[in-house]
Amino acid sequence: MTNPSPAILIPQLINAYKRGDYSYVVSTLENSPALVNADGVVPQLLGTSLRRIGQDEKALKVFERGIKKFPIHPDLCNSFGNFLLEKAQPEKAILLYRRSLKVKPKHLDYEYNLARALAAAHKYKEAEILFNDLIVKRPENINVQLAYATLLDEQEDVVGAEKALKKILATNPQHPSALNNLGNIQRKNGNFDKAAKSYRAALNSGITNATLYRNLASCLILQKEYESGMSIFEKGATEFPLDVQLQKEFAHFLWTQNHSSPFLFIENSMTLNTPALVLLFCELNLQVERFEVARHWLEKLLFNNSNTSSRKDIHLAAVPLYSQVLRASNEFQAAIEICNKYHKLYKRTPLPFLVEKGYSYLGLRDGRNAEDIFAQCCKIAPENQGFWTMLSTAQRLNGNQKAYTDLCNYETMVSATVLFENDESGIDSANLIAHLQPYLQDLHKSKQHPIGQSLRNGSQTFEDLFSDPNEFVQLLREQILARVSAFISSRSPSNKHPFLSRLSNEFEFKGSWSVRLVSTGFHKSHYHSDGWLSGVFYVDVPKEVEQGGNGWLLFGKPDIQGLSMIEDYAIKPEPGLLALFPSYMWHGTNPITSNQQRLTVAFDIIPVK
Repeated sequence: MTNPSPAILIPQLINAYKRGDYSYVVSTLENSPALVNADGVVPQLLGTSLRRIGQDEKALKVFERGIKKFPIHPDLCNSFGNFLLEKAQPEKAILLYRRSLKVKPKHLDYEYNLARALAAAHKYKEAEILFNDLIVKRPENINVQLAYATLLDEQEDVVGAEKALKKILATNPQHPSALNNLGNIQRKNGNFDKAAKSYRAALNSGITNATLYRNLASCLILQKEYESGMSIFEKGATEFPLDVQLQKEFAHFLWTQNHSSPFLFIENSMTLNTPALVLLFCELNLQVERFEVARHWLEKLLFNNSNTSSRKDIHLAAVPLYSQVLRASNEFQAAIEICNKYHKLYKRTPLPFLVEKGYSYLGLRDGRNAEDIFAQCCKIAPENQGFWTMLSTAQRLNGNQKAYTDLCNYETMVSATVLFENDESGIDSANLIAHLQPYLQDLHKSKQHPIGQSLRNGSQTFEDLFSDPNEFVQLLREQILARVSAFISSRSPSNKHPFLSRLSNEFEFKGSWSVRLVSTGFHKSHYHSDGWLSGVFYVDVPKEVEQGGNGWLLFGKPDIQGLSMIEDYAIKPEPGLLALFPSYMWHGTNPITSNQQRLTVAFDIIPVK
C-alpha cells in the first residue's frame, strides 16, 4: 500500500496540529521523513509539534534543516523565530521575522512577533514604534497592548505601563493577564494592598494559573500575612501540582518558616514520570545538604527509569546534580567519569559537565587540569562570574601566582570606605543608619536562612530591596550609585579581564537585599555568578568585631569539597562602611558569637550593554 500523497497528508497534519494532537504529527512525519522536503509547512509543523511535547533538541534540528531547504518560507521563518525567542536568542529571531515580512509585508502576526523580539533585544525605540503602529491597526488585540505595557515597564515608564493596562481593563475588567501585570507594577512600587487586590481579581476571573497563585502568595508574605500566604501557596500547589516554579517558591517559603517538611508538597506530587519535579526535589535536598535523599532519586531517574534514560534534557540537569552528590562523598573520580561519559554524548553542550569535572579536579587538588577546564568555561561563557572564581582558585592551587593576582588583586580591586560623612542635606552615615536600622529590622521576619544561599543562622529579606520606596532605602541607593560611579571611573580598562573589560558609565542593580546575622551566624564563602560588581553596606555590627576577627569579611577562601585554603584578605566591618569588589571574588565571613546582630545591605551591579 502506497503512502498518501503530500496533497492529502499535509492538510491532515495541519488539522491534527490545530486539534493539539502533536504526537500524531510527530509520529506520522517520523514514519514519512521524505515529506519534510515537500513543503516548508511540514518542517514548521514538525518543529513546532516537537516543541509542544518538550523535545526541543529535535525541534532545533528540524527547524535548522527546514530553513536551509526553505529559507524564505514565511510561516517556517516565523515559527523558528518563535522558538529562538523562547530560547532567549532575540537577535536571531529578529532576522527570521524580517525574512517573513519580506515575503508578506505588513503581516500583523509577523510584525507583532518582531516587536516582541526587538523588545527582548533591548531595541526599545524600534519596538515602541512598531507596537504603536500595531495598536492603531489592531486596537482590539489585547496581546499587543499587553506586550506594549510590558515594554513600557521594562523601560521604567511605570506611569505609561499602568495607563496601558488600565486601558485594557476599562473594556475587559476581568482580564487575568492585565490584572496580574498591573499587580506586578503595584507590587514593585510597594503598593502591596493594591497589588493583592489585583491578583485576587485575576484569580476570581475564572481563568487561573500557577503564576497568579505565586504572585498573590508572595505579595501577602511581603505584607507579613504569613498564614494567608501559606494558604494561597497550598491552594496553588493543589490546583497546579506539576508547576515547578510554584512548588519551588512554596518550598522555599516553608523552609524559611522552619516547617517540619518543607518539601512535602513536591514529594507528594512527583513520580518518575514527572522528572522536572524530581529534579527540583533533588536540587533542594542538595542545597540543604541532604545528599543521600538526592542520591536515591537521581539514581532512580538516571539508571532505573526507561522513560528518562535517553532524554538529553534530563541528563543535562541530572548528571551535574549526581556529580555534586558524588563529590560530597569525596568520590571525585567517579564524578569525573560520569561527566566524561555524558560530555562525549553531548559535545554541543559541554558546560554542565566541564564545570563539574573542574570542581572534582579541585577536590583532588589537581590544579593543572582544573585550570585548563575553567579556562575553557571562561571562553564559552565569559560573563559567568563563577567560572572566573574557579579559574582563580585553580591558578592559586597550581602556583600560577601572576595570573591569580591579575584576577584577585585585593589591594587595588577592593574598596572599603565610609559611605559619606556629610552632604548638603545634613544627612550623614549615623543619621541614615538611625532611620534605616529599625526599618530593615522590621523586614526580617523569616525564622531560618533561605535555601541555596551562603547565609547560615540568620535571615534575608524578600524581593529587591532597592525597589522599596522607603525614603532612607532610596537615599542609601542613590549614595551607593554615586560611590559605584566613582569606583568604576577610577579603573582602567583591560580587554581580557572579566571585570575591567566591561567597564561602563551605565550600570544597574541586578539585585539587592538585607541580611541579618545572629548568634553563630555567618556567610559561607561564595561568589555571585550573575553579578559584575558586588557590595555590602554595614548598618549595624556587634562589638565583638573588635576582637578575634569575628564577623569580618574574608576574601579568597574557597568553599570546595576536598580543598582547604586560607583567606588572602579581610575587612573589619563598621557601621556606615561600604565595601565594593568584583563579583567573582570568593567572599564570606567569620561567625559572630554574641547575641548582638550584624545587619547589612548587599547588592550586585551589572553594566548596561
